[in-house]
Amino acid sequence: METSETLRWTARYLARWLLAAVVGGAIVVGGVALGGLAELGFYGLTPTALRLADAPAAGLAVIVVGLLVFRFGTAAAFIGVLVSATESQLRATLDTESLKSDILSVLDERLAEMHEELADTKRMVGEVKTSSAGFEFVDE
Repeated sequence: METSETLRWTARYLARWLLAAVVGGAIVVGGVALGGLAELGFYGLTPTALRLADAPAAGLAVIVVGLLVFRFGTAAAFIGVLVSATESQLRATLDTESLKSDILSVLDERLAEMHEELADTKRMVGEVKTSSAGFEFVDE
């Protein structure tokens, strides 16, 4: 893979990672705004106005959802870019026409061998029939 293509795939990964980080971070900030840190006992990190929030448990749930969005988003970014880059590289290096030609030639050779074997078997069966035509069973 060339350096320019590597940098292009890196930029795509970083863009997707940044998107996941921004969306997940925004959700976490929303959870903090609902007083989610107060539910965990981090009163020093929670602004005074938010310590008496109506739904600190909901804020904590929103924080957890934000963290999950970040984790799954970054994993999806990595897997998506890795798969796309691999497919792109394979398309560039794999010659499907050559592969198809090789497979067909092997199949043709095997088919010709099977025809020869079938002709030999027919010939041998014919020889057995002609040699046993004069043979008679005697019933005692």
